[in-house]
Amino acid sequence: MLHVTATGFLFSPTMKLKTNLFLWIFPALAVPMAGLVLFTTAHNEKLFRQDINRSIFSSLSSIAVALNNRLHVEQDIIQGLGNVPAVRQFLPELAQLDEGRPVPEYSERVEQLGRYLETFQSVRLSLNLHTVR
Repeated sequence: MLHVTATGFLFSPTMKLKTNLFLWIFPALAVPMAGLVLFTTAHNEKLFRQDINRSIFSSLSSIAVALNNRLHVEQDIIQGLGNVPAVRQFLPELAQLDEGRPVPEYSERVEQLGRYLETFQSVRLSLNLHTVR
C-alpha cells in the first residue's frame, strides 16, 4: 500500500524499512571503517617517520665516521710535515725572525721549503689525497 507524505512523495512501508535499515547500518559500518582507515594511516605514517629517522641517523653516523677518519689522515699529514728536514731546518730562522733579528739566508730557506712543499703537493695530488669537501 502506498502512502503520500506531506511533501507529496510516495512511499511504501517496505521503503520505510529499507530507509531505516540504511540509516542504521550505513553509519554502523562507515564510522568504524573511517576509524580503521585513520588509524592505519596514522600507524603507517609513524612507521614511515621511524624508518626515515633511522635512515637519516645511519647516514649521519657514516658521514661522521668518514669525516673522523679523514681528520685523522690530515692530522697525520700535518704531524709528518712537522718532522720533515726542510721544515725543521727552517725553524731556527723563524725563531730569529720572531725575536726581530735579521736572517741572512732567509730567502734561500724559503725557496728550499717552497720547493719541498710544491713537490709534496704534486705528489699528494697525484695520489688523489684531496681534502674533505
